[in-house]
Amino acid sequence: PVEWTDQGMAAVEIFRAPKRGYGVRRAGAELPAGTLLARAGTYVSPALVAVFAATGIGHVVVRPSPRVVIVATGDELVDVGRGSQPGQVVDANSHALTAAAAEAGALAYRVGICDDDPEGLRGLLEDQTLRADLIITTGGTGTGPGDMVRRILSRREGGRAGPVTFTEVALYPGTALGFGTVGAEEVPVVCLPGEPGAALIGFEVLARPAIQLLAGAEPVFRPSVRAHLLETVSSPAGLREFRPAHVAERRGGGYTVQPLAGGPFTLSGLAEANGLLVLGERVTTAAAGSTVDVLLLDRRR
Repeated sequence: PVEWTDQGMAAVEIFRAPKRGYGVRRAGAELPAGTLLARAGTYVSPALVAVFAATGIGHVVVRPSPRVVIVATGDELVDVGRGSQPGQVVDANSHALTAAAAEAGALAYRVGICDDDPEGLRGLLEDQTLRADLIITTGGTGTGPGDMVRRILSRREGGRAGPVTFTEVALYPGTALGFGTVGAEEVPVVCLPGEPGAALIGFEVLARPAIQLLAGAEPVFRPSVRAHLLETVSSPAGLREFRPAHVAERRGGGYTVQPLAGGPFTLSGLAEANGLLVLGERVTTAAAGSTVDVLLLDRRR
C-alpha cells in the first residue's frame, strides 16, 4: 500500500527489498520536494513516467510524435517482392526511410511509389499535407529531364520561386537535395536523392534533425566522439563525407574507429555500421592513427 502526498515522493511506501523482506522509506528520501524532475526536451522514458506518478504528477505537457510521410518517385521503380525487368529498380528507399523515421521517433507512413506524372505527384503531395507534419521524398532531385520532383516543386509561379529550393551541397555521398514547404498548410518537405546510400546519409544530415526538432527533443543531432582511425582512408576534395564505420571503446578510455564500405557501396556499409566517420571538405586523406570525428548511431551493435 502507498499513502500519497504532494510533498515529494510517497509519504510511506512499502516495498520488497531483495532477501530482506519489507522496508520503509520516508517522504523525500529519494527526491526532496522542489527537485527538478525533467527539463524541456527530455524524452519521457518508462522510468520518468514512474517518477512523475510517484510524485503525484498525473499530467505533463509533451510534444506528440511527428507524423512523417515517405514518398518514393520514379517510373523505373517496382515494389519489393515483384520481379524487376531491365531498366527497372526495386524500391528500397521508401522502406529504409520509413524505418529510419520510425527509429528517430516519428509516426512514419510509407505511401509507396509515385510515377513521374506531374499531376499525380502534385495531387499526392497535396493530399498528404492534410495528415503530415513532414514529407520526405526520394528520387528526382537531379537536373536531368526525367527528374520530376525537382521540375515540379522548384517551378516558378507568378514570377516567384517555387516552394522548394534544390541545391548542390558539399555532401558525399549525394549532393543534390531539396528543402522547403508544400501545400496550403506549408508542410515542411525534404527531398532526398534516389541512390539508397545517399538517401540514408541525406536523411541523417537533413531529415532526422528536423524530426527531432518537431518532437521538441534536445539536442537534435547525433552524439559524437573523437576516435583513433584504424585504417587510412581517402575522401573527395571539397565535399564533407559521412562514411559508415564501426566504433569501439578502448581499454583505458577513448575510442577507435574502423572505416567500412563507403562511396557507391555506402548502403552495405551502413548495414554493418554503428557510427558515421566524418571527413571534412579539406580532407583528402586521413592517415591511420589520426584522430577523427565520428557520429554515434546504434550503440547496441
